[in-house]
Amino acid sequence: MFEAIISACKELDTFGLPRAVGRVDADRLIYVNESFLQATGLSRDEISGLALSAIVKTLLSHLAISL
Repeated sequence: MFEAIISACKELDTFGLPRAVGRVDADRLIYVNESFLQATGLSRDEISGLALSAIVKTLLSHLAISL
């Protein structure tokens, strides 16, 4: 179901564009590209252990500090 989207995320990674695919109803990430990991400063292990909502909250709090 998500194969085409994940494939597109992988292609965008070659341009350094961070992308992630998640399931909101399941509150989990399905795929993140390397650019996403670099942009967030999180490791793949850290991301895999977090709920999607927790990642969004973390990123929003970093944005608020940066602004």
